[in-house]
Amino acid sequence: MKGKTIAATVSSLTIFMVLTGCISNDGWVTGDTSMVEITEWGIVTERFNLTGGWEKVGNGFIHLKDESLRFIVGGYAKNIAGRDLKRVEITVKFYNEGGDYLGSLLDTRLSVKKGEVFSFYVYVNSFLSYFDEIADVRFSIKVQ
Repeated sequence: MKGKTIAATVSSLTIFMVLTGCISNDGWVTGDTSMVEITEWGIVTERFNLTGGWEKVGNGFIHLKDESLRFIVGGYAKNIAGRDLKRVEITVKFYNEGGDYLGSLLDTRLSVKKGEVFSFYVYVNSFLSYFDEIADVRFSIKVQ
């Protein structure tokens, strides 16, 4: 996450992200990386406003003493397998400041065509027991 900046527009269904710098899957992505690569990703913190719904607080993990927060972790991945894929699972794994694993959430895409770029995202709600400890993410890719 160091050295990456994001600009994001968020709706309840779609995340659009632009990252600066080169993206390398080395170290922070495991699994079937020869078949799918993560090309762009980012994190947005949102707060629920009773009159306006979800509103952006900022980029990255922003921890406030507010029960109505959520993080959106998402981006884009590309099928580089050279063939169509029946199923792609991208697991977002969460870690604390000390690098200890806290938990994970999963996004699944079905029928991913050869060469297709597709979006992925997970919503991390503040009711999760480890929400206030989240400081870092890593990704795992599983393909069928």
